[in-house]
Amino acid sequence: MKRLSLSIIVLSFSSLLSLPKLLSLSNLNAFRDFFFLFFLSFFLSLFFVRFFFSFFLVYPIVQRIQILCSKLTLKILPKELNTNKEVYHQIVADGCLKAGEVLQLAAGNDIRAVPTSENTTPWPIPFDMIVSSIPRLQPRYFSISSSPKLTPNAIHVTCVVLKYSSVANERVEGRAVYGVGSNFLLNLKCASNGEDMPLITNGGAAGAVVPTYAIEGPRGAYRKENVYKVPVHVRRSTFRLPTNPKSPVIMGVAPFRGFVQERVALARRTVEKNGPEALADWGRIVLFYGCRKSTEDYLYKDEWPQYTSELSGKFEMHTSFSREPPYKPDGGKIYVQDLMWEQREVVADCILNGKGYVYICGDAKSMSRAVEDVLARILGEAKGGSGEVEGVQEVKMLKERSRLLLDVWS
Repeated sequence: MKRLSLSIIVLSFSSLLSLPKLLSLSNLNAFRDFFFLFFLSFFLSLFFVRFFFSFFLVYPIVQRIQILCSKLTLKILPKELNTNKEVYHQIVADGCLKAGEVLQLAAGNDIRAVPTSENTTPWPIPFDMIVSSIPRLQPRYFSISSSPKLTPNAIHVTCVVLKYSSVANERVEGRAVYGVGSNFLLNLKCASNGEDMPLITNGGAAGAVVPTYAIEGPRGAYRKENVYKVPVHVRRSTFRLPTNPKSPVIMGVAPFRGFVQERVALARRTVEKNGPEALADWGRIVLFYGCRKSTEDYLYKDEWPQYTSELSGKFEMHTSFSREPPYKPDGGKIYVQDLMWEQREVVADCILNGKGYVYICGDAKSMSRAVEDVLARILGEAKGGSGEVEGVQEVKMLKERSRLLLDVWS
């Protein structure tokens, strides 16, 4: 705290540099201006500290807490937390502890108790050490799921709101944990539409609500009536539809809703100009979509029939709901790769004969790899070989020719 106070004083006294000039004016207004500058710089210093903690720090941070503790001479982490990765992961990472809670553990405090001045050990951590040890919030990237040709004045984002429960252990109770970026968007959506924030539905304290954010910005700068501004930027994407609408397309759902909208907008102009027959030689758009339940996470389900109608049968959609029947004969769940195998003749024809394009978007750890594996099997067997040899070669060639594009995350 001493270093923090010193930094504020130094910044405030920078206004003293103008004192000789002010005194030489022999003007009461000059003294007024001097004191105004002095107090302005002081309050700006306080605002900087608050702004830093509000916008640039990740509070539930555990990665760099060991660095903090190693720099302090008074306290260190308990031996089992400092040397045993499994114990550290079980208590700190699985428990989703915040930086202050890890420091409480290091001091031997019971973090399950409500913190008070009597049961919490103070830590004399200099402010500059906090700044250097805790990283800034990183930007969140989301796929745009709309087409500028269909909605030129709006950008749609398909986002799963992250809410889950931490793992309880002998030192840490379970708690609800929320994704920073996705819950910010949820706050924004509810505020813009005049909706109440939803209650927790999958764990956590009963009746608790999701975190709230200062979405109005400083002094309401980000809000005008029910319209909110958000600091965003659009990153150029390599994901683009083939320019020729005659090329077949095989894909998933997001950001491919935007792809379908793009084709719908083009189809409307084409039909208006040349009639419905103009779509006869267009390539097929085959969309494979998987989710858990048709009643919970079947995104945009009311839109797809309309797109099918407007594209005159050139758009077809195959869905799998892993938590709903029908299941596999052995009782296993059906995923998108299983749908692709069921439609293997369509997939092979679109790629090998129609020179089509394949787009994969989603989880890189399991879904993306499984889709590539079944795609190699389909293409390998269609060419009279195997997925391990001919299929792998075909998938490699598709990637080299930018006919197989991935937008995946881990």
